[in-house]
Amino acid sequence: MEDGEQLSDRWMRLLALGDPEAILEEFRGRAAQLDAMRQRLIAEAKALDVGSDAATQIVDSLQRTSRRCEQVMEDIATSGELLAAGKREWNDYEERRMRAMRDQQ
Repeated sequence: MEDGEQLSDRWMRLLALGDPEAILEEFRGRAAQLDAMRQRLIAEAKALDVGSDAATQIVDSLQRTSRRCEQVMEDIATSGELLAAGKREWNDYEERRMRAMRDQQ
């Protein structure tokens, strides 16, 4: 998995391309990766749970972390959708502006 700087660079390249759908797809892919990691952690924690207090605490902690991950994934999806919508709005604005300039000529 990429570190934060690599991920930031990747998103900046996608922004420069101006493809809102690619940006949204990137966000969805990251959310899916987080979800897969979260599911693996929960499964591993449940496998550890043999009734001991320590194992129960680990499971509880991972379930709390899992809920936070779900919120982060929702935030990522929302951010991606907002970013894509903003880019589409910008493209629409640019189109209208160019059309208006052509109409004035």
